[in-house]
Amino acid sequence: MTKISRKLNLIILLFIISNVNAQVFSNKNVPENILKTYRTQRCDDKVDSQILTSATDIIKYLPQGFSQKGDIDYTDYLQKGIDNHSVVLLPNFPIAVNPNGIKLKSNSKVIFQTNTLLKLLPNNKNTYHILLIDGVKNIDIYNANIEGDRDQHLDTQGEWGMGIWIKHSENINLYSPKVTNCWGDGIYIGNQKNITSKNIFINYAFVDNNRRNGISIISGENITIKNAIVSNTNGTEPEAGVDIEPNTNNDDVKNIIIENLYTFNNAKRGLLMVFDNLIGDKQKNINVLVNKHKDYGSDIALEFFVDRGFKKIPDNKLSGNIIVNDLNYQNNSKAPIATNPGKRSNVNLGLKNVVFVDKKNKKYKLTTKKNKELSESLKKGEKLIISGL
Repeated sequence: MTKISRKLNLIILLFIISNVNAQVFSNKNVPENILKTYRTQRCDDKVDSQILTSATDIIKYLPQGFSQKGDIDYTDYLQKGIDNHSVVLLPNFPIAVNPNGIKLKSNSKVIFQTNTLLKLLPNNKNTYHILLIDGVKNIDIYNANIEGDRDQHLDTQGEWGMGIWIKHSENINLYSPKVTNCWGDGIYIGNQKNITSKNIFINYAFVDNNRRNGISIISGENITIKNAIVSNTNGTEPEAGVDIEPNTNNDDVKNIIIENLYTFNNAKRGLLMVFDNLIGDKQKNINVLVNKHKDYGSDIALEFFVDRGFKKIPDNKLSGNIIVNDLNYQNNSKAPIATNPGKRSNVNLGLKNVVFVDKKNKKYKLTTKKNKELSESLKKGEKLIISGL
């Protein structure tokens, strides 16, 4: 064998080894015991009989001979029915919409039936919404079932295709929403015209296989997310189950409550908090409470960035409190918890009752010493990875 042949064989061998060792993301099914408990408990979100009685079935707005296969664009027909009534019952079969989506109005209720599915038609838009809640108040959505086009998307650009997009709106309740396969985020809560979304309640969400994030909280005050399952987020950064990440100094992170969250097999993070874009001339105070977060199989279960160093920022005026209680993290390939380098802040991090579980099902509790180190690393802007193993 010549030297060239040996060198070529070595290169081929190294290439094969590197590809074997490379981690390729694959979707996994949420454990059946988790889903069984979820299905049983979410029955609390059943629609009140009086609301059902008052609802207008907007199937009558569909054209004669309509399809029940979710293959024909009926966006305009649905929109007309929603515009004309305050309480609507969507058709009990899959129905296709285009990337203009459906816009909801103030003081309205939208009810999805057992077989209702709003299915986005394949498109090449880098930004879209399937349900848009924009500058409105007092909306209740029951049992939403929404499917994006990520597997049939007609372009590779962008990351802003949202299932439910909430902009500068108030008093919005999502009861048992299911959002899957979006080009961007499953649910996005944000600021528009420097107006923060307020009083948003999401209960028993199931958010799966979205490309950028499962749920994004960009700007919010009094935001509560309870009993959510967020799984298999993958495709483009940050690939987090839930991401709290303001865009500008005009955003707010006030009284954000996340309770009984289960994140599963998200490509990069289960729960992510990033605050560098919130830093600016205006003094900002952060208040986040997380109770009962379980993560299985995300690269990192819980990760914090106060400053990613992407741009020069003024003195860090951030202050406030992040409290996380009752955490259980298992099978995280990189780390259960991590903080990252950045500027010093006055943001306090408090952790209580944190448990890590290794591959042999052995449990480790976060020690008081490590707890303090995490809090200090966040405040000082230092990198700290807690493996617990």
